[in-house]
Amino acid sequence: MALGGAHQYARFASRFRDRYAVAALDAPGFTPEEELPADMAALLDFQATTLLRELPGRTLVLAGSSSGGTLAHGVAAELERRGKGPAAVVLLDTYLSDNQGITQFNDVLLGGMFAREDRAAPMDGTRLTAMGGYFRLLDDWKPPAVSAPLLLVRASTPLGRPSAEAGDWRSTWDGADTVVDVPGDHFSIMEQHVATTGDAVADWLGSTLRTPDDL
Repeated sequence: MALGGAHQYARFASRFRDRYAVAALDAPGFTPEEELPADMAALLDFQATTLLRELPGRTLVLAGSSSGGTLAHGVAAELERRGKGPAAVVLLDTYLSDNQGITQFNDVLLGGMFAREDRAAPMDGTRLTAMGGYFRLLDDWKPPAVSAPLLLVRASTPLGRPSAEAGDWRSTWDGADTVVDVPGDHFSIMEQHVATTGDAVADWLGSTLRTPDDL
């Protein structure tokens, strides 16, 4: 998203400071000197290569919020294809791009982004163009299966009044091993409710990972 980036995860990452090493991986194309990836294959190849180069020999857990979770899942699949799969994947209220559970709130999502501009990244032409480019990449992309344990963390409050025609507004993800509902909406689970979100993820990692010391 146009306001996304490493800053989006700062408060979430602080919940793990005493237990795990945490690194953020930006998506390319959101600054004037960066090019947008040509397709999802190029993007996932770039991000998987970057992780293996920057964190050699480390056991990885991949996490992403909203559409960032889609990339986390895709990179996990690419790492598994290379025989270097992660120990786990965490999706934080992640939806596929055609899921009416979230697209029914597109106006609220856009308004929420602009309302948060002063505490995130400026919504300039480069970032807005990049967001449109990523929407095109994600439009018809279907996530391949991953063998790593996968946690889906879902918001328990909708962004607006859900439409009966759209069905269940909550996030769903094929292949999720565990689904946990946490307080907050699509935005606030990573803002004022980030502590409970982080606790839910930490509890799941503690019960899922055998060797947390090398993360």
